[in-house]
Amino acid sequence: MPEYGIPFPREWLRATFGRNNAGALAMLVGPDANSRLVAEIGDHKEEAFRQAARGPVQTLPGARCWLQRLMVAGFRQAIATSAPQQNSSIQADGLGLLGFSRPTYPVPICPPNPIPARLSSP
Repeated sequence: MPEYGIPFPREWLRATFGRNNAGALAMLVGPDANSRLVAEIGDHKEEAFRQAARGPVQTLPGARCWLQRLMVAGFRQAIATSAPQQNSSIQADGLGLLGFSRPTYPVPICPPNPIPARLSSP
């Protein structure tokens, strides 16, 4: 986010991982930030993510096998995310996961991940 004069060191990535734009950007830009600026930065960030996410991606080892087993056994599956619809569709398509779940539906406002360390731990 250097184009907005906002540093983004690695420790900020860890601190904001799993949060939606409202939570992450309020933390980075400050609670008194202009809502229009926050929206602009969020849009810019999401577009940059979509460009990066179009590259080759893969599921974790064994994940596809378990998804297949669960589908064959009749378990209904879903993809849950606070990411914007375009982002989750690009990721699910790139990973080949669209056939395993029902269509995704946008959720306008999701609370930030209450325990982001669970997602960012090695």
